[in-house]
Amino acid sequence: MGTTLEVAGVSGSAQLAEILARCADAGAPPAAVRFRDGRAWLDLTPHGVSDELAEDLARLGLAIEVGPADVPFAQLSDRERALVAGLAAGLQMKEVAFRMGITTNTVREYWIRAKRKLGVRSVGEAAALWALECAWCGAALERGAADATIQRAAA
Repeated sequence: MGTTLEVAGVSGSAQLAEILARCADAGAPPAAVRFRDGRAWLDLTPHGVSDELAEDLARLGLAIEVGPADVPFAQLSDRERALVAGLAAGLQMKEVAFRMGITTNTVREYWIRAKRKLGVRSVGEAAALWALECAWCGAALERGAADATIQRAAA
């Protein structure tokens, strides 16, 4: 289980890039980054937030808070996870519905729930999160892997 570093007071993409560079210099490159309304959340490895890194970011005038890592995909049901895997692999919702043996309306309901749980607004954002998840856990990001995930959820 990793940790999440929440940074408040981030003025924009240039300052976010500076924060990411400092994390990389400290040997703690984030596995995932979210940025909204002047706040950034960086998911780091279990030992990623050192006292030196925290002090370095505080010297930039940023308020930081360290907590347990968000694990958004752990919140998804098997079918929601299968849907995101299929969409990330480039399938249309109707294709995922067909492969899961359910209606397109049911897939849309799963999508609404998955978006809420993941905190995303689009298929592209969900696909990017899925790609990070696959890279982090070593899973394949391809249609064959998505098909296997869909088949497990449909069973």
